[in-house]
Amino acid sequence: MLDYIAHMQFRTHAVHIRQDPESGRIYCFKYTPSRCDLASFESGDQAADYILEPFTSLVWYVSVVEDTNQQIPE
Repeated sequence: MLDYIAHMQFRTHAVHIRQDPESGRIYCFKYTPSRCDLASFESGDQAADYILEPFTSLVWYVSVVEDTNQQIPE
């Protein structure tokens, strides 16, 4: 079970931070209303850099349309 460390809210994104008590590995779940990313780190310095950095403006996504009458959003 991972130990809860913190939830941080920034202007551009939010991050949930947890740590494995046995290995010391830090897990960060970074998200916005439309994007998310999960990363793990061996050191607090690496995690801090990741936590503070907003997502890039370049976005790739897949849109799955199940109904043939639906339009793909732009």
